[in-house]
Amino acid sequence: MTQGIGYKSKLYLNGSGSGALLGGVVDGWERSAETEMVDITVLGLAKKKYYPADTDPGETSFDVALDGSDTNLAALVTARDNGTLVTLVEVLSNGVTETYTGYVKTIGKTVKKRELLTSKITIQESEAL
Repeated sequence: MTQGIGYKSKLYLNGSGSGALLGGVVDGWERSAETEMVDITVLGLAKKKYYPADTDPGETSFDVALDGSDTNLAALVTARDNGTLVTLVEVLSNGVTETYTGYVKTIGKTVKKRELLTSKITIQESEAL
C-alpha cells in the first residue's frame, strides 16, 4: 500500500514489524488527534480568545476486506469485546516506524453492490489504564 509521496506501508497488530500483518487493509488508514480549547474570552474584547487544554491522542481508522478466515480480524473483535489494549505498528518503506496503542472502539460493516464486503475499524488511541 502506498502512503504519502511514494512510500509503501504496512500495518501490524500487536507487533513491531514482526507481529500479525493486517493484510486485508483497503485504501490505507486515517489518523486524527485533537487538542481541546478553553474559551478564555473576557467581556469587552473584540475577538474570542482560546487557550489549549488537554490533547486527545486521537483515533486510527481503517477498512479491511472481510474474510471469515482472517484471524487478525477475529483478534480485533476479541479485543473489542474484552476491552483489551491493542498495538498498531505502521512500517514505511523508508524505515520509519510509528506505534499506536489503544482500544478497539468500533467494528462496522459496509455492504455495496459489486464491491468488497468491508469492515471499518476504529481504534481509540490510549495508554493502558
